[in-house]
Order: sequence, then structure tokens, then C-alpha cells
Amino acid sequence: MRTFIDSTVFWAVLGASSIVKASPVTQESNGFLSLPVSRDIANQDHFLDRREETSAVLHDLLNSYSVQLEIGTPGQRVSVTIDTGSDMLWVNPKCSFYSSSQPSLCFGKVQYNTSASSTWRNLTKPFEQLYGLGGASGTFSTDRIGIYGSKTVLNDVQFGVATNSSNQNLGVLGVGWGSNLGYKSFIDELASQKVTNSKAFSLSLGSRDNNESAIIFGGVDTKKFSGPLTTKPILPPQRGETGDRYWIQLDSIGLSGGSYGTKTINKTSLPVIFDSGSTYHFLPDETNSQIALSLGGNGKISLNGGFQVPCDAQRSSVTMDFKFGDMTIRVPLRESIIPTGGKCYVASLTQEPRFKGLNILGDNFLRSAYVVFDQDKRQISLAQSANCGRNEQAITTAGAADFFGECGGARKNVAVTTSNSLSVLWGLAVVAATALCL
Repeated sequence: MRTFIDSTVFWAVLGASSIVKASPVTQESNGFLSLPVSRDIANQDHFLDRREETSAVLHDLLNSYSVQLEIGTPGQRVSVTIDTGSDMLWVNPKCSFYSSSQPSLCFGKVQYNTSASSTWRNLTKPFEQLYGLGGASGTFSTDRIGIYGSKTVLNDVQFGVATNSSNQNLGVLGVGWGSNLGYKSFIDELASQKVTNSKAFSLSLGSRDNNESAIIFGGVDTKKFSGPLTTKPILPPQRGETGDRYWIQLDSIGLSGGSYGTKTINKTSLPVIFDSGSTYHFLPDETNSQIALSLGGNGKISLNGGFQVPCDAQRSSVTMDFKFGDMTIRVPLRESIIPTGGKCYVASLTQEPRFKGLNILGDNFLRSAYVVFDQDKRQISLAQSANCGRNEQAITTAGAADFFGECGGARKNVAVTTSNSLSVLWGLAVVAATALCL
């Protein structure tokens, strides 16, 4: 059993839910597979502070980003949450857990019926997957897994079929490191069954206001980011752990715009994980306190586990800036501040004692970033997220570092491979056009 902190933990919500459906376009080509991602949104009008023993924490059941698989023969359509913070695929959450709060996030998704599949095989091996709050348990199976809207089919994929779960509104497609599992992960199967050229994928969650989210296994979309990708090494296991995660060094967090000019916040250099299964960030209390102080709060932790700041801050044009080497990802403050109950909090919550040092940047950061996770090269490449169309390309053995975002941005003097020559030409055209306008 491995313990992960990820998707479904830390803000509890009452009320209805809605789904921002992805554009129904699945693209498969030589060496990559692109899947549209849907955003499931719970009603944010009412929040509960869940008190446990002497402390209280805000629980996160607000958002999940999901894709559709077709499992079995004939294929049964099942939605699963994309989660960069864990490794395994499992399906069939216990929907009765959400019968009073978020029924459509769970009951509205078709579940997998093993007896209806002629290719299902029961491995009779139990599994238990724990998250920061809740988890799932059941038995491992193998079956054919197809991708909804494409001809891609993977044979004999191992995954968990849950018989019990808590605090999980969907099954989970973990896209972390298969080396942590002891069997081939979904990422491993895509590569070994020759669907992708590499164990790399890119993730674009888009903004809160559009449905342009996508995950591309084995590829990138050069019209979903601006300028060059900055590539950083994936750090070795942290906190005394032995399993790999997507650790990257965050150099600083700052503020820019308005009366701030450009300001670096103290105590914000630390290793972090990019976790698409977490709506919010989880950072050390000292870091959260410095962020809140910089935004006009008192820097003290509230009873609900958050750090309160003035609500006026979210309506400003200021950005919160996350610096990774020479790349700065600028996140609007409206993404970094959460209003609830007439008060506002930094979108970064306190870490429970057992998760001290497990520093997470969640969806509130990832919506402003375009990220390529490359297990083969043990690298993460990132750029500012943008949207100026669609131009998907396979990642070659050279990796993703040389791809250039076509949505503007200054070009570096870098070597360019043949695979992204179209991006180069477009980038030069943009530069030339800009010069003429000047």
C-alpha cells in the first residue's frame, strides 16, 4: 500500500454540480494520442468546514478533470479523473457516498460491469489506494481499454475495480510513475503497445472560462502555450520516500502589477509537485503565511485551515508569479484567492502533519501553465499557457525542450529539430509581423 495525497481532498461542498464538457475531438497520429478533458465543477455557493478532533480543514471536492475510456468488450464508457499525483488506474467509486451532496459527479458517470465484458479477467489480487482523505479498495483485473472517440485499443491492461471507496466522486487515472506499481501503468502500456513514441505527455487545463482542456500522450500542442518551453530536471524522491513523483524546484513566488510593481515573497523556494488531482496548493504554513501577509492578510492560520486575505485582492490585475529557473508562470490573483462565506482565502492550504514537506501546486496553478511530463528523460518542461488554435505534434527522442509556443513570446537561440520546424516558421513569422507593426 502506498499513500498519496491527491484529487478529492480538502474543501467540502454542498449543492448541485455541473460539467464543462470538452470539445469532442480525440486525435490519434503516429506517435501520440490526444484526449479532450472535461472539467467537473461542484456548486461553490456553500462550503462546510469539516472539523476533525482539535483541528479543522477545508476539503476539496470542487473540481476534477476527467477523460473517457471504453473498458471491456464491447466497450463500456467510463469517466476517470486525470491525476498526475498518483500512479494507478481504478474505476467504480461508491456513489452512495455522494447521494446528498454531489450526485451528478458520480451517478452521472457509467460504471464498469465486469460480467458484461467478454475479455475481462479477474486477477483475484486485492488492491488498496489511499489518498490524503479517503481512497478505494477492491480487486485487480485486466481487460481491453479503448479511448472514446478513437480507434486506439490497449490489450490486457491491469487496473483496479473498486468494491468500496470514500471521498472519490470518479475513478482515477493516475499518470505518475509506473515504477511505483510493480506492473505496467497506463503510461507504460501506451508506450509498450506502440501507441506513443515515449513515456511523455503534455497537459493543458485551459482557463476557468473555456473547455479547451486536453492531455496529449506522447505529444505537445504548440498552439496552447507562449514562447519557449523551459526544461527542468525531475528531482529525486523527497521526504525520505523511495518512489518517484514529479518533483521540480520552485525558485520563488512573487507578485507583479498594481501597487506591487515586482515583489518576491519570502520563504517561497522549495521543491514542489504538480498535481492535477488537487484543486488547491498545499505548502508549508510559513510559506502560506508569507503569501497572505503580502496580500494584506494577518498571516495567521484560520480555524478552517486557510489563510485569510482581503477580498479586494481577487479583483485586481495583479498576478502571482511562480519562478522556475528562467521561466515565470503568471497566475491571476482570481485563481489564487478563494471566496467563501463572505471571506477570502489564499488558494493554498495547511499541510496535515503526516504530509509535512509534500508541497503541491494544484489546478489553480496548472490552469496558467502548459506542462510536459517526461518520464524517459526525467524532465518537466513548462511555459505560460495560451490558446491560439491547434497544432499537435509527436515528441521525438530529442524530448520536448525545443518546441516553441506559437501564441507569441520571444524566441531563444536554440537548436531546432525537424519535428517542430513548422513551429519555428510560425514563430519567425510572428516576430517579423511584430517588427513591421512597430
